[in-house]
Amino acid sequence: MVTESPLFRNKTLAKAFAIWYHPQITMRKFTNYLRHVRSEASQIVWPTREESTRYTALVIILSLTIGLYLSTVDTIFLRLLNLVLGTN
Repeated sequence: MVTESPLFRNKTLAKAFAIWYHPQITMRKFTNYLRHVRSEASQIVWPTREESTRYTALVIILSLTIGLYLSTVDTIFLRLLNLVLGTN
């Protein structure tokens, strides 16, 4: 038995582990967990198709805008660096 190993010399710890590890209790905890997951999942509010389309368009527009901004800033810094270093 697991509780007979040298790790469980402390009788209180061995009893606590035996209670925690009991298969019926473990299965009960698991089924309670699954019930809780199911009840929480039923409360999820999914976005509508229109909201999803709007948010997707927003992400694409913001990504392109930020990319264009960073590219412009990079080009400006590159030209300034070329002027300072005297390279062409």
